[in-house]
Amino acid sequence: MTKALMILLAAAAAWACAGDASPSTTALVRDSAGVRIVEHPASFAADTWHLATTPSLSIGAEEGANSLDRVEGAHQLSDGLIVVANRGTRQLKYFDSQGNLLHNAAREGEGPGELSWISWSVTCGTDSVYVWDPFLARLSVFGPSGGFARSVNLRLEDNTPPTGDATCDDGMILMQRRVPLPRQAGPRRDRVGLVLFDLDGRLVYDLGEFPGPERYFWANPEGTGGTDGPRPLGKTTVHALGQGRVYVGSADEYELRVLDLDQTLQQLIRRSPSDRRITNTHLETYISARLANVTDPNRRRRDERYWRNMEYPETFPAYAHLLLDAPGNLWVQDFVKPGDSVQTWNVFSPSGEQLATITAPVGLHVYEVGDAYVLGVTRDELDVEYVQLYDLIKSGR
Repeated sequence: MTKALMILLAAAAAWACAGDASPSTTALVRDSAGVRIVEHPASFAADTWHLATTPSLSIGAEEGANSLDRVEGAHQLSDGLIVVANRGTRQLKYFDSQGNLLHNAAREGEGPGELSWISWSVTCGTDSVYVWDPFLARLSVFGPSGGFARSVNLRLEDNTPPTGDATCDDGMILMQRRVPLPRQAGPRRDRVGLVLFDLDGRLVYDLGEFPGPERYFWANPEGTGGTDGPRPLGKTTVHALGQGRVYVGSADEYELRVLDLDQTLQQLIRRSPSDRRITNTHLETYISARLANVTDPNRRRRDERYWRNMEYPETFPAYAHLLLDAPGNLWVQDFVKPGDSVQTWNVFSPSGEQLATITAPVGLHVYEVGDAYVLGVTRDELDVEYVQLYDLIKSGR
């Protein structure tokens, strides 16, 4: 073989390899025993959507009528009004499209139209706001103008209330029932059941059990009791409800299950994840953040010992949160790693193909996505809360 021919063949092989690694805009779709499987290879490249550089509306203040305290939901109604579920005052705060406070609804208490706590709020595709009070196991409904309409009790068959965050669509609310495991020193993973209620409080479907949140029990060195809580950097089950389908994932891998309401598996959405290994740099950044505001030397030494002796996972969760936008697309938030400066969302169509990737400020907690906006809450350097509305720009690649 001549030297010239060898060079030509080597160049051709290199070109072929480069061609295999080129970005693809087509997901791999196949059928397996009636289940539609949509896979996005590592080379897949979706469109890039953007948020506007600055919010079109910002509600919040250090003090006064517009001040916010522990926001647990934000919603834009069809007439442009913004409703904020304000846990600190047990109220719904209604703002006009310019951010001016119009009035408050609800107050602290246990009577009709009163709230002892706010765990979450949803709108269920309407202009009414549904607020969950876990202490009273009660769902309170407020009309478009904030007037109290009714309340219903949500209870499981064993008369215990459901738990966790909720998603709502087409007259039903998706929540969890806990299936806790016995405590053990170190990490464990509980299980959860997913349950569907109608808006009159009736339990309609029990969708079975799934891997639940990772927890961690830190036993006191003295052998008396300990502390039980979410495992740092641990996985949890995420879910969403829309268009008669339930989306659920355990975050072990980048795979999402799509179920019909009768528990039938209809679709699997898969995506090749980025590097999820937890490194020492990640851990040092995480521990430093936990200790940043601890000024007492004795407490700092104790807390540092606690965080450094923790048994951390080897990998990050594949994702952290799900929600459905107004057109019915599924938004999947990547887990925000220690040191990340932005958060990333991947958007999938109802048929499972990825439409876009979008980044947002790392401190923005997204509550709602419309066809052309993103609504969430953030905090400034003084820990003052702001509900902010961003225009969503659906540009191409």
